[in-house]
Amino acid sequence: KGSATATRLLKKEVNKATAAQKKQNRSLRGGIFGFRNLRNATTKGGAAFSVFRSKLLLATFAMGLFDRAILSLIKAYAKQEEAEKRVAAALRSTGNTAGQSVFQLKALASALQGVTKFGDETILASQALLLTFTKISGDIFPEAIMAILDLSEAMGQDLQQSTIQVGKALNEPIKGVTALRRVGIQFSEQQEKQIKFFTRTNQLAKAQGIIIAELK
Repeated sequence: KGSATATRLLKKEVNKATAAQKKQNRSLRGGIFGFRNLRNATTKGGAAFSVFRSKLLLATFAMGLFDRAILSLIKAYAKQEEAEKRVAAALRSTGNTAGQSVFQLKALASALQGVTKFGDETILASQALLLTFTKISGDIFPEAIMAILDLSEAMGQDLQQSTIQVGKALNEPIKGVTALRRVGIQFSEQQEKQIKFFTRTNQLAKAQGIIIAELK
């Protein structure tokens, strides 16, 4: 009888120990799963933050590009506005001997911008300089501007240099032929005779027309 009682007590203690072990195992498994869930959540959170950070960097970069584009446009507008003011000032100071208007010259610059490599603000600056050569007027003036653009492109020089060369040549055709010859623009003997004749007989536009035709 005592042996049976001892066996029951031993079995009871074994059951208690087994139950306690199972409970501990369940807690341990719960802790492991909890750790895994925490790790997964942390990983997902890290990935989400990484995506957010990338998007933020892209947005910042895009805003920087936008700001630079706006600044560039503002600078370009300021340059064009300044060029237009120079054209208006040149027309006033010369008494508009060229017979042009600011509107006409702006329209010409805009049109030429589309068919040449030069911006309209650069062309306007050339026009303002050419206006100081007061013997260039009427239909010759826009023709002269186009000849200046052609010369700059052919010679690989800036518009200011070409404007001065062409302006001097058209303002004083006889002397201008000699000056242009120095930079490689050649005239035939017949052309030179015609230029001299037209200049001396007060037919300046015809003399200028011969020079412009050769520059094109």
